[in-house]
Amino acid sequence: MQYCHQVKGKMADFQLRNVGSEHYNQNSVGGISWVAHMLMKAELRRDEIEEALAVEVPRHLKERHVEGASIALIRDRKIVLTLGYGLRNSVTRDPITPQNIFEAYSLTKPLVAYRALNLCRNGVLDLDRPLDDYLNTPYIGNDHRAGLITARTVLSHTSGLPDDETERRITFTPGEQWSYSTQGYCLLQQVIDRITAERFDEHMKRHIFDPLAMASSSFVWEDRFESVMAQGHNTQGIPQSDRQIRVADADSLLTTASDYATFVAACVWPDGSESIDQSSRLMMRPHVSVADNLYWGLGWGIEEMDDGSFLWHIGGGTGAPFQNFVFVSTSHGIGIVILTNSANGGALFEPLVRWITGRNFSLFKFVRDYFYR
Repeated sequence: MQYCHQVKGKMADFQLRNVGSEHYNQNSVGGISWVAHMLMKAELRRDEIEEALAVEVPRHLKERHVEGASIALIRDRKIVLTLGYGLRNSVTRDPITPQNIFEAYSLTKPLVAYRALNLCRNGVLDLDRPLDDYLNTPYIGNDHRAGLITARTVLSHTSGLPDDETERRITFTPGEQWSYSTQGYCLLQQVIDRITAERFDEHMKRHIFDPLAMASSSFVWEDRFESVMAQGHNTQGIPQSDRQIRVADADSLLTTASDYATFVAACVWPDGSESIDQSSRLMMRPHVSVADNLYWGLGWGIEEMDDGSFLWHIGGGTGAPFQNFVFVSTSHGIGIVILTNSANGGALFEPLVRWITGRNFSLFKFVRDYFYR
């Protein structure tokens, strides 16, 4: 296949169990950093994790010119903390807090995938039926290959539709290549609107946000967000205007790090245990190869390693004033949600994931080459 801060206490002089902060970046336990080793073994208390992050995250924000970030950690398949670091707005100097809402951009897609697969499980949507069959008029009427565009090809980014929604055409025979497509997900969102006879934002609220108590999430702007919305910034650190999204689509999620981590935990470990329902399994099963040891399922990017699958997704891309990332180890029960309000935020993902897990992942080269080219 082709792929055309706030935290409590004073942390500056923190030493964790008599081990200084300089040890955080050293491979000291079997090739794994000391903090990562203890985190993976679930031997760090919440306050110890907070204090360790309070040393590391601000340093990365400063070095990489990122205004602010909100980070949620999952351990043993449960959220253990959500913290804010840096600035909500570089002009007002308001700090980021765990309550701040971010534009998630493409972190929306796993939610769309999860709901679509639940509709398939319930017999409302057919994974392999042409999406045109659900619409009043064909999405693309002058190409016979349109009949090959299905929920499966959209979810796996093999639909042949360009990423840009203004280019309504098919670039390759659906199912034959991998090429990331927001347009495909927006088409699927239209189909969900049609078959449920509900507005998409209302449907997702009823079936995802309300059941999971994700009270700070929405697919459209709400006036109550005004006081808690993080301000996006360009690469020069200049605040950008809020989009205040009024029409929901497959890229419009507004959320907090805690809410998103709640979704991740429910999606990957539905009952808080290692059991996984059919919808989640389809999302996490490799469907198409995108690079060596890297795959795409029906919703998640996947890196396969000897000790299990590692799921990930990016939200943002070059120039976007919010850059976001989610990373999950299905076998270790660990998850990391990183939401940033800076166009430079993508530079945080690899060093923070490496520091927290103590490992290198080839997915980050793929992210740089494909999403930040």
